[in-house]
Amino acid sequence: MSIFFWEETQAKVLPTLTKILQEAILVARALGYSEEAVPSSLVEQTIEHTGELHRPGKPSTHKPSMLVDMETKRPLEIEVIIGEVVRAGRDHGLDIPTLETVYALLQVVQAGLARGLY
Repeated sequence: MSIFFWEETQAKVLPTLTKILQEAILVARALGYSEEAVPSSLVEQTIEHTGELHRPGKPSTHKPSMLVDMETKRPLEIEVIIGEVVRAGRDHGLDIPTLETVYALLQVVQAGLARGLY
């Protein structure tokens, strides 16, 4: 079973991850990407794929790039990974509260990294 479907993570993490991905697809639609180009099914596919990468008992050396950035004391790639999506959503007047919250929290983490807190 994927880490996203563990009892202690499913109710907390899965809804938020789903909202992040749904909001990203909303932005893609506003930018003119069709259902064919960016299918709504990417939400479930991305959750399943990411969960499989981190399946308990399955050896994996995969680490998210922002985790690698933190471990190596490099600036996080928040602008290219999420900042551009948030700005595009704002430019189109979209309601993307989950993406905006994650973006704001990552900026706090980035500021802490810059000050040597982590």
